[in-house]
Amino acid sequence: MKKALLVLAILTGVILILSSCEKKVYVYEDDTTPPSSPKGVYSVTGDQTVYIYWAPNDEKDLNKYKIYRSLDPDDPFEYLASTHDSSYIDQGLTNGTTYYYIITAVDFSGNESGYSGLISDTPRPVGFSYSLFDKAINRRLAGIYFKAPQGLQIVPWDSSACDIYLDEVSGTFYLNTTNKNGVWNDIQDMGYTDNLDEITYAPNTGWSDLGYEEVITGHTYVIWTWDLHYAKLRITHEYSDYITFEWAYQTAVENQELKPVPKKPR
Repeated sequence: MKKALLVLAILTGVILILSSCEKKVYVYEDDTTPPSSPKGVYSVTGDQTVYIYWAPNDEKDLNKYKIYRSLDPDDPFEYLASTHDSSYIDQGLTNGTTYYYIITAVDFSGNESGYSGLISDTPRPVGFSYSLFDKAINRRLAGIYFKAPQGLQIVPWDSSACDIYLDEVSGTFYLNTTNKNGVWNDIQDMGYTDNLDEITYAPNTGWSDLGYEEVITGHTYVIWTWDLHYAKLRITHEYSDYITFEWAYQTAVENQELKPVPKKPR
């Protein structure tokens, strides 16, 4: 019996020894393949703010995105921030200044993709809950001037500074444009929008031949000023003597996202 146990012990020891001699070899290869460049990059203009969006990458080892910014597309882009989301909000900007952006994707091994497509945006003033009166009710509060430092100023409808004014005819409100230096301001009804930011461009065609548009609550209107700026108004409410609206005004003429074609007299 003792002999059998000894033999078993010896055999067991051999097995353990043999087991301890087995080695598993793991081969690790460095990941040097960068993610694909972010696609579908676009922006939404805000007041001192640019909202940037892009399509999320589908790589499983994706770690983050990097945002780069420049004031000149021909100058080097400086690193701005990183995010794990497929969007970024750039705040504290100067209205009227154009900013250029590119995005890259980075994986967990530190590989960085090539640049996304270049986008640019120009923050502009915006305001909410402004009131505009029927010119027959209150002439001093019936007009809008878009070149004021704050982007918009309520002025008399017959002021030389007035760009558009509110008029009521047979119970219907109209936004009327004015003529400055022999060139008419233009207006176009862009239809119903859920919010002001749905309209992100100034159209090249479709301006009113009559020089006015009927006021409809929930509609957004684009105004093309005589000095080649654009503005937009969204009507929030209509009352018996006045309307309320929200607005945005582009202080920069050379805005690539919303650059108008050369202005022609109507």
